[in-house]
Amino acid sequence: MNEERVQVSWLGQAGFSVTSAGGALAIDPYLSNACSRLYGLDREMESPVKPAFLGVSYVLVSHWHEDHLDVDSAVEFASSGARFVAPPSCVSRLEDLGINNSLAIISGNQLDLGWAKVTAVPALHVVPEALTEDAVGYLIDIDGVRIYHSGDSEYDRSMLSALNEGPLALALLCVNGTGGNMNAWEAAALAVQLNPRLVVPMHFGMWSAAGYGSDGTLDPSLFLEAYGRLSPGARVALPEIGAAFVLQK
Repeated sequence: MNEERVQVSWLGQAGFSVTSAGGALAIDPYLSNACSRLYGLDREMESPVKPAFLGVSYVLVSHWHEDHLDVDSAVEFASSGARFVAPPSCVSRLEDLGINNSLAIISGNQLDLGWAKVTAVPALHVVPEALTEDAVGYLIDIDGVRIYHSGDSEYDRSMLSALNEGPLALALLCVNGTGGNMNAWEAAALAVQLNPRLVVPMHFGMWSAAGYGSDGTLDPSLFLEAYGRLSPGARVALPEIGAAFVLQK
C-alpha cells in the first residue's frame, strides 16, 4: 500500500477495517450470523470476508453487544493472530471463550501500536441490563490521519473529546436512532461540531427495519439531508461493501 494513504472499508453495521502501510486493524467487525442464533435477527447483508482473511493484527471492540463483539468470529480472529482491544466487560467475555491475550481499555486510555495510536473516547450507550456501562468510541491516529468511530452511543457532548488530539480526517457515526443510539438528526448535529474532512454514517442495513426496533432512522439519506442543511458543502459519503475510503496523510 502507498505509504501516504490510509484505507477504510465498511464491513457492515458498525464494522470497518483500517489499513495503512504500517498495519491493519478492524473495529467492531460483525462477520458471522450470531445474532440470528441468539436473538432471531438474521443478517440481510452478506458477510464480505472471513475473519482469518481480513489480515488484521488488532480488533477494536466498542462494547459487549454481539453485533460489535462477534462471539462466533472471535476465536477465528484470535487463531489468525489478532489481539482484541476492548472494554473490561468484553475482555471477560473473551476469556470465557478461551481468548486470554486481550488488552482492556477504558475511556481516556491510549494504546500505541507503533504504526497507529488508539485512544478510547467516551460513548453513552444506555441499554438496561446489557452490560454497556463501559462502552467506548475510538480515535485512531495514523501519522496525523485521525479517524473517529463513535461506537454505539446516544448524543452527548463528551463525544467532542475526539477532537482533543486535533482535527479529524474521518468520522464514522451511528445513525439508526434505536437501542441507545443517536438518530440521524442527532448524528448530523454531532458531525457539525466535530467538523471532520469526511463523515460516513453507519449502523444500518444489517437486518430488517423491524429488527432495529420502532422509530429507527435507518435510511441514511435522512442523515445526508440533515447534515447538508446544517453544514452546506461538507463532505459526506455513504458506505458500500467493497468500496474503500482513501485518506491522504
